[in-house]
Amino acid sequence: MVIDDYHLVNEDEVNRLIEFLIVNEIEDLHVVLITRFIELQNMDELLLKGYINHITKDCFEINSKEIIKYYKLCGISINESEADKLYLTTEGWVSALYLMMLNYKEYGSFMANNNIYKLVENAIFKHYSEDTQEFLLNMCIFDKFTKGQALYIWGNANAEMLLEKIISKNAFVNYDEITKTYQIHNILPIFLQEILDKKEQSYKRHLYDKAGEWYSSSDEYLVAMKFFYLVGYFDKLLQVFKKDRGKSIGTEQKDICIKYFEECPEEIKQQHLIALIIYALCLMTFNEMEMF
Repeated sequence: MVIDDYHLVNEDEVNRLIEFLIVNEIEDLHVVLITRFIELQNMDELLLKGYINHITKDCFEINSKEIIKYYKLCGISINESEADKLYLTTEGWVSALYLMMLNYKEYGSFMANNNIYKLVENAIFKHYSEDTQEFLLNMCIFDKFTKGQALYIWGNANAEMLLEKIISKNAFVNYDEITKTYQIHNILPIFLQEILDKKEQSYKRHLYDKAGEWYSSSDEYLVAMKFFYLVGYFDKLLQVFKKDRGKSIGTEQKDICIKYFEECPEEIKQQHLIALIIYALCLMTFNEMEMF
């Protein structure tokens, strides 16, 4: 008995029936559930006792070497570097790889296109509740985020519940037990960023401002400055710069540091004279003596 799209059933009674069939080991009856997520009450026990086999999404991911073979079967030769980039973008999701291959055949580029975004929208995004969609939109500005970060940025008491629901019901947000961080599947933030770009400036300012405040309170000054710069909050940017006292500014940050101060309005700089002194010392370190 094969049941496709089992996640659409969403009934405890049906789950109990499936468990009943499993544990009674009816002769010649094998049950196959094809589903985006599974909510059998005794899942762990059934796995432990060997009643079921759980084939996870990892089994269906196509790695870099397999991408090379897959594309070769379709008449396209790619090198290891290109395959690695494709894997990083798609995380081995075959539907996305297929659409990127079609894009390459037509335009000679592996860049994500409207077809990819439409796939993400139809296969993933539109199945989320409005709350979950909005939550993910808030989180897409981070490469990774913690539970505390999510609670602060989202600002609603249901953040933890949303996270648990997303993790249990979809494979497009991963949780790392070691670092205690969440990461959205690589191709989803690209789609979400497209939506975010179309939002009103006030929406983005509020979101980036909260992100800057979070990183500032966490003593991650470089990231805090980046977010304040994105919304033109130079007063807060210089406050963070002063708080850091230049300790996070090395040679690799030279260009961005100069950019911040060059673009900062003069009246704001005059309100942060200590930040200017720290900046002058940074310029000396950069060997920018004329600017110093």
